[in-house]
Amino acid sequence: MLNKNRLSGTTLLIFMLSTALILSGCIKSEETLQKPLVPNINESPIGQISEDEIRVDSNVTDSNIGIEPITDSGFYELAGILTKKWDASNFPGFWRDQETGVSTEELVIDQSINNSRRIIEKHNLIYRTRPESVNFQVYRNTNKAPSGTNGSYQVMGWLGEKHVFFQGNKIAKIIFEQNATEKKIMTTGDSWYFDEGYRFFAHTVEAPLERMAWVEFLKDNKSLQELVIPDREAYAYQVDATGTPVFVTYPYIHRGNETDIGEFMYTWLRSANLKSINFSDTFGIMEVTSVDNGMIELRNRAPIELAPDSTINLMGNLNLKVGSSNTSLSFYPYRVKNPNVK
Repeated sequence: MLNKNRLSGTTLLIFMLSTALILSGCIKSEETLQKPLVPNINESPIGQISEDEIRVDSNVTDSNIGIEPITDSGFYELAGILTKKWDASNFPGFWRDQETGVSTEELVIDQSINNSRRIIEKHNLIYRTRPESVNFQVYRNTNKAPSGTNGSYQVMGWLGEKHVFFQGNKIAKIIFEQNATEKKIMTTGDSWYFDEGYRFFAHTVEAPLERMAWVEFLKDNKSLQELVIPDREAYAYQVDATGTPVFVTYPYIHRGNETDIGEFMYTWLRSANLKSINFSDTFGIMEVTSVDNGMIELRNRAPIELAPDSTINLMGNLNLKVGSSNTSLSFYPYRVKNPNVK
């Protein structure tokens, strides 16, 4: 006659090993990802896109590229974790301001789903984002508003990245932003290079008398503005009538050991290229179904099949990865980060 305790321990061990094998299908190396599945035009949730494979090395250590760290934010049927709503609190792929905690994005599956129902029906996967008012770093820390502003601007997360929101449902990507403690040291003749061809040049930095800097702001080596800015005054360059500057910085000018230096702080730069988001616009397999007072909503244009071991590209760098088990449904969202050279 078998020992009951021994039988119970064996059963438990088998269960634990089976669970581990099932869940491992969801977190294996991303080097073997399939081409993302997308619905075809007759709304059948089958087929693969003809674009290049999404190839992501899960061992990449460069923080500017790879997969956002997703751990406990997935849907794991076997473990009873049935997550169907993600925002910045449980999905680090969405944008969140680290200092204020402001976030605006969410992804929702608005239906029941399990291993026997692996189809997300048309319009039941919902991505929403909205604008929020935040203060510029310079205003937050010095109480000095950039010229032409009241010290704040409208911000919106869009596909995991921070954007400026403008009336008329237009957005512009924030290219660069210093936090409250960062600074850029510049002396006479120094250049500060940014993405999209922007450059900030210090013709002269002087501390002994008036403490000022003669600076120039350029794009693609063409001068946009040249002026003298005094010590500890918020400088802003505005290229259009949106009411939100393109570039903001704040100099602290003083005498160094051998030369005059300027510490440029609270620097902020947005793209001058505005993207419009309108009703019925399509992004990947999603379409804009509502634009209401800045609230933007997108839904899937056709059913989505969560086939075992598949990768579904939703839009941009936002994806779903499905576990390999065909007896228990598991999946999670992830975002592939783009290289961002500053």
